[in-house]
Amino acid sequence: MPPKLNFINQPPFSGTILLGCIVAGYVLTLYVALKVLPPGVEGAPQIITAGIPMFLSLMLVEMALTSFTKFPHKAAQYTYLTTWSNVAAGITEQVLRPVLQIVVIQNTTYTYIYNEISGMFVSEGFYERWHPALLYLFALAAFDLQYYWAHRQMHTISFLWSGHNVHHSTDSYNLSTALRQSWWQACTSWIWYLPSAVIGIPPVVQLTVSQFDVLYQFWVHTCHVRRLGLLEYILSTPAAHRIHHDRRVHKNFGGVFIVWDIIFGTFADEGYDSGFLGCSNKSDETVELKDEVCFFGTSAHPTTVSEPVHQMFGWVNLLRQWSNIGFTIRGPGFSSCVKPRQLPKDSSAPRMRNDEIHSNLTACYGVIQTLLAVASHLTCLFMPEVRARHAIFVWSTLLIHGIVYDGNYRTVGLYLEVIRLLVAVFVFHNSDIRVELLHQVVSIISLPVALKLMADNWRSASIKTHTE
Repeated sequence: MPPKLNFINQPPFSGTILLGCIVAGYVLTLYVALKVLPPGVEGAPQIITAGIPMFLSLMLVEMALTSFTKFPHKAAQYTYLTTWSNVAAGITEQVLRPVLQIVVIQNTTYTYIYNEISGMFVSEGFYERWHPALLYLFALAAFDLQYYWAHRQMHTISFLWSGHNVHHSTDSYNLSTALRQSWWQACTSWIWYLPSAVIGIPPVVQLTVSQFDVLYQFWVHTCHVRRLGLLEYILSTPAAHRIHHDRRVHKNFGGVFIVWDIIFGTFADEGYDSGFLGCSNKSDETVELKDEVCFFGTSAHPTTVSEPVHQMFGWVNLLRQWSNIGFTIRGPGFSSCVKPRQLPKDSSAPRMRNDEIHSNLTACYGVIQTLLAVASHLTCLFMPEVRARHAIFVWSTLLIHGIVYDGNYRTVGLYLEVIRLLVAVFVFHNSDIRVELLHQVVSIISLPVALKLMADNWRSASIKTHTE
């Protein structure tokens, strides 16, 4: 049974503003997808593509609100390295998804089952008698139910968790966290949605609601929006999803609807805890917002900034424990997903990453190169003929910059960066595509900057050696 409704913790000032911007952003995104952009695969609207400007805009709004209101929670803060790694993971997943032919395999399999098998369970033209709104609502509910079980298994089975843990492996919790997606997960998650093909949901409807389900989940990754009354027991909300990202508890797996968690016993309400983001070592009577402890992230914590790009940490951790049969089968949520939520008051201290960047020049250089990677990503979306080489360019850019940011391998990363720039100049020098000409020009301009960063790194390493 869910607890009694708690209307005390209504959205604070910043949450109200952010909610207004979110609603406006979603309405505009759906308008662009339905009315402006051409149809995508199977004639479905390109909802995720239309949502990219909204993702970045709402992140800027949340960043400004966090700074302006001096929001007290560490997890809500935007720091350079964490934000960069979140965005880098999202770009990597979107770029590699078409290169790995995930979309083709998914759509081919779904269409085959829809054409050859669904007739055994539903009569031809069955859904044509339905009102379109009712059909899309039913398809969304069916997809979200399948998403619930897929998501739950990703937390309870180690093999699946090795891919999904990328999304949880950051100690931050803001809108940029929603972009931290796993391309490993994308390789297998589509299998869970094939039952919709069996019951005859048309491919165009399935593609539309699946994109909407993903789009919806973006806004729940925020600390600014508190509780939303009755909606807390119908829809997935920021309060419900904050519980999901608590590394001590694996609950609240629904994507759009939280009712699946209530039905299947995996629901936990944020009101159970004295704190709104965690608990404190102090007694309940003395807990203040500034004292609340952040418990986001994963128990086995990646130590490199580049991990969201190569995404090997979960698999390496799994292979190290291969002899432990229980570990290789049971994911971190195997036992906790259906148990009552019991938070240890003496849980570990906050482990926010030390987000010190080496220099302002390194940060500015990284921002420019990442923006160029975003331009390449957009090129991949609209120009399939250059998709392969742009995917390699984007992935190598993000991976090398992650290595540079890691510190311990900074020298190696800078060497690789110079090589990458030289290769980019060579590969794009005869291109007639504007974005590739831009790559060439920026790469030529970036070479002296990369060489200066390398010289600065040598100098600092030499000074450190002498002082020791």
